[in-house]
This record gives sequence, C-alpha cells and structure tokens, in this order.
Amino acid sequence: MIAIRLGVLDGLKDDVAHRMMLDGAVPASIRRPMRWCWLAAMLVVLGFIGLIALVHLGVIGPIHPALPLVIIAAIFVMRAAAVRVARRASGRAIAAGCVLCPRCDYDLRRHAAAGLCPECGTPYERKAMRQRWIDAERRLWPGWRGRI
Repeated sequence: MIAIRLGVLDGLKDDVAHRMMLDGAVPASIRRPMRWCWLAAMLVVLGFIGLIALVHLGVIGPIHPALPLVIIAAIFVMRAAAVRVARRASGRAIAAGCVLCPRCDYDLRRHAAAGLCPECGTPYERKAMRQRWIDAERRLWPGWRGRI
C-alpha cells in the first residue's frame, strides 16, 4: 500500500517537474532560470505567509489591502523574466544549429557527431541534442511553428 502511494507521488512529482520545465528533458540553460523563478516565488509566498502570521499575532499593524495583489504581480514578473531568459538561451541554440551542449551551452558544431563535450565532459549525440532543443522550444513557445 505504501509503495503504491509513493509511486503515485513520484509520478506527480515528475509531472510537476515536467510542467515547470525543471526535468532533465530540458537543457540546463533553460532549466536554471525556471528553477530560480520557482524558488523566488516560493520565498515570496513564504514571506507573505509569515507577514500574515505576524499581523495575526499582533506583532505588526495591519497591512495594506493591495499587498496581496502586488505579491501576485511580482510572481508573474519573475515568471516572465525567467521565460525571457530561457527564450534567449533557446535563440542562441537555434543560431548555433541546435548543437549546444545541454549542460554548459558549449558550441559543438566543430566537433564529432557524438562524443564528450570538451568543456564539461557530458556525453552528447547531435540528433538527440537537436531533439532536446526542439522539445524545449515547443514548451517555451505555445503554438510553435518550427523556428528550427
């Protein structure tokens, strides 16, 4: 029974990571800004919860009624900034013919079709690398028409 529950939780965790672009299917230069975005959003939410607790306990006075809206707007701005950085990384990959190392963004155009990245030592294969960037591009740009 416990193993079944853990399996469901693992599946849910993998689905959430995939939707938030934090899984291994996305190149690191896209995964990093998304990870920082979600971390900052969680810190903002936790700070807001702490602020509400302090108000409730009477440690500080009442807060302005617009503060929750400002916090929600800040989370949306952080998300938009992360997507912009990720799209810029995707644009660099497209300019390089989608042969950037998925871990360190090293340009592998002048190297063999398969091997190890000379910068970080990550094994790569051009066909798989290209597909990885195409999948990331599709997830970044809903309604993707094929810039690659």
